[in-house]
Amino acid sequence: MDKPTVFSKILSGTFFTGSGRIFIVVLGLVGFMVSARWLTPEELGAFTLLQVAAVFVANFSDFGINTSITKFLADNTDKNEQHRFIFTAFIFRSIVLILASLISLLAHKILFSMFGSSVYIDLLPFLPILVFLEGFIKFYVSVFEGLFQFKWVGLSDALTSICSFGLIMILVVWQGAGLNGRIYARIFALSIPLILMFFLYPIYRPSKIDYGFLKRIIKFGFPLYINQILSFIFLRADTFIIGALLGPAEIALYEIARKIPESMEMIYDAFRKVYFPMVSQLFSTGDRDQGAGLLNTSTRLITFLGGLMTLFVFLFGKEIIFLLFSSKYTDSSLIFSILMVALVFLMVDYTLGYTLVAVGESNKPPLINIVRTGVNFIGYFTLIKSLGALGAALAGIFGTIVANPINVFFLRRRKIPVGMRFYIKPILIMGFVIFVNMIFSWESVFLRGSMLLLYLGLSYLFSVFTKHDIALIAQIGKQLKEAFTQRFLPRPKEV
Repeated sequence: MDKPTVFSKILSGTFFTGSGRIFIVVLGLVGFMVSARWLTPEELGAFTLLQVAAVFVANFSDFGINTSITKFLADNTDKNEQHRFIFTAFIFRSIVLILASLISLLAHKILFSMFGSSVYIDLLPFLPILVFLEGFIKFYVSVFEGLFQFKWVGLSDALTSICSFGLIMILVVWQGAGLNGRIYARIFALSIPLILMFFLYPIYRPSKIDYGFLKRIIKFGFPLYINQILSFIFLRADTFIIGALLGPAEIALYEIARKIPESMEMIYDAFRKVYFPMVSQLFSTGDRDQGAGLLNTSTRLITFLGGLMTLFVFLFGKEIIFLLFSSKYTDSSLIFSILMVALVFLMVDYTLGYTLVAVGESNKPPLINIVRTGVNFIGYFTLIKSLGALGAALAGIFGTIVANPINVFFLRRRKIPVGMRFYIKPILIMGFVIFVNMIFSWESVFLRGSMLLLYLGLSYLFSVFTKHDIALIAQIGKQLKEAFTQRFLPRPKEV
């Protein structure tokens, strides 16, 4: 078998993490469809806000530990040091999460009362439990990423989604437990894989806590922590602002529109979990050319595939919403399409940002995010009152577009040749095809479908994807098949 290239390692790793993400996307989407039908819009909005609040508090107590532990484990192959790093980070994370869970109880009025509804206060007992579970799940996944144990990341994601869907069907549909049943389903769905991960990779206790390492990861991770908070605000502030200005029912409409883009972001996250430690290792060993090549190839293919999905949503968004969530949410189809455009820009932004961290520039993403979040908030308060939830979707695009050239500037300053043309071309082609469709306004499914063929043809004509890409994918598929055969199929007995 040919020696695997870095691209084949990336894709094979993404295969494992992506397998788990596929479960999350499919079962998560079906579970959300069930919730949308069995819960009222107000209950669905309340559950969304509870989950957002729990994730916010878990992220707020992170201090950059999760991203830092991934990088430090990926850069160090000594098993004893890895065990010491993991134990030290585990103790620190445990203490901080316990404190964060208690603080979330004390700060519940800040988190909930701003929405002016007693239903949120009724959910208060669930908040610290979800904070603790969300925080530890992310910590363990970060450890597995740093150890390149992507199959366990995929297993965790798959198990979480299977348990969540099964519990929704039991508690919400069969037992009719409503909002409380939906919350219990989330709690148990997080608890089961967390217990499994603890037994798969128990925390080994060294002779002492490495305070020097703790100081290093906090120093490295603190800028990432600021960036993480800003990213969360950038991604989820729209939910809170819509809730404050328009109410829980409008949140449900917006969440319906963002559900599929959010699911596509999970698929990207499967790639990101493999890309970050891989590119970090390349730059730490001085292989800058291969690292830059990996970056440019990634942004090119991300925008090509993202553009294809976005175009499909523009063409058939109303039918998708009707089929998945019923006719009462079809007004969200335009928001759905705009959020898909925002996702394409966001995936490029994430890839550039993680590359900055990989080369040691952990202090730059927070600066970029301050600009992006500032632009977003101007857009939120300017557009939401006049355009409703659609204004929130448009604001997300503006912030990410402004941040993109700043990311490129910092990477080029580190002598990393970022080719903006690689991801601008597919975006322009996508925009052109959408413009053509808007001019003709075809009702025919066949004619609208032909726009996808136009996108593929123009993408090939302008070298957005090439014969080399097709050959590379075929080669990687062959390597995965050979690896699977050698590992799982019985070998013939020697005569």
